[in-house]
Amino acid sequence: MRVCAFHLIHGVIPISGEDPSEKDLIRTLIDFGFERMTAGRQVYLDFPKTIKDIDHLTHLPLSQTLMFVDRLIRESDDDAERFKELAKTGCKFVVESAQFPIFMEDIRQNTKVAVINVGVLDISSVKSRVTEAKSNRLRTLAIGVDSVSLYHQCVALGFDYFEGSFDMKPAYHPGREVPLNRAVLIHLMTRLQDPRVTIDELEVLVSSDVGLSFRLLRLVNSACAAVSERVESIRSALLILGIKKVVSLVSLLAISGIEDKPAQLLVTAMIRARMCELIAESMDYEIPEKYFTAGLLSILDALFDLPMETILQQMPLTSELNDALLNPAKSNTIGKVVDLVVRYESGDWSIFEQDSTLSGTMLASYVTSIAWAEEAMEVTRI
Repeated sequence: MRVCAFHLIHGVIPISGEDPSEKDLIRTLIDFGFERMTAGRQVYLDFPKTIKDIDHLTHLPLSQTLMFVDRLIRESDDDAERFKELAKTGCKFVVESAQFPIFMEDIRQNTKVAVINVGVLDISSVKSRVTEAKSNRLRTLAIGVDSVSLYHQCVALGFDYFEGSFDMKPAYHPGREVPLNRAVLIHLMTRLQDPRVTIDELEVLVSSDVGLSFRLLRLVNSACAAVSERVESIRSALLILGIKKVVSLVSLLAISGIEDKPAQLLVTAMIRARMCELIAESMDYEIPEKYFTAGLLSILDALFDLPMETILQQMPLTSELNDALLNPAKSNTIGKVVDLVVRYESGDWSIFEQDSTLSGTMLASYVTSIAWAEEAMEVTRI
């Protein structure tokens, strides 16, 4: 499973104290770096307001963009003409109804995907819409896929693309034991998170795995770690960066070594980890590495396909981290930062609407973390 495109969603987050216009939103995309946020992948844009000036949109890489066409637009609408103009720029379109663009040939020729919300439709309606889309030679995108079981249903129905939180959900199997590769990871993570671990013990632990040692040194010497001098050994890494930073990086490498899970799950873990760390730094919280670790471990249930409680029983952490992972929103400061990051990631922005400072911090840390995670994924590959 791989990421084909991103759905960029916007909400009213008052960074400048005013509700953002489409011009402001597009400027934000450009200022923060369209390429940085999308890693060169296609983008599905869904603006809730009608397009008032396509000149604003032409600043985006439209050949990389899939623009959502509202099914309520009719030939007489001003928006119909604007979408026709967009079609001439090479922009591609996503539609709700496979038959909608037929009377607008310019858009029909550029329409590539039919989106179907499987979270609100019954199975017979979904089947008929998939058939309709295929007959019009359109690819099909299932949205609202928020469980593993629903994902498998959509695969069976012949969908081409899937959007939802299904890849972040554990696929529980009652009575299932921890697979051997996960048991090894639990053992490693337990040793890493032991607050009594010494530099000597960490050096032996990491050095005993040649592949892990190689990847750690490569990561430490990359821009991700921002070390000013060349690091040639595990001992040097521990002395220069400190135990907590090395533990964070080794934990990241250990999780990224899991090969039977979607790569985007690991990218999400890295983004969460870096965001938590950046937010902790911006708020002057002590030991930002703890926040990094909490963000990284917040995907353990999806990674192991087991309840978080079961995993933590086998991987004893500090009570502080344990509480943060079991009940983020209602626990300690670490848990509350994790909760903020997960809310921001999922588009649950209501909590940020009245705090422009926090909104700005979240946006800046999110964009920075995306770029950091992409680089870290590249560096950690052997």
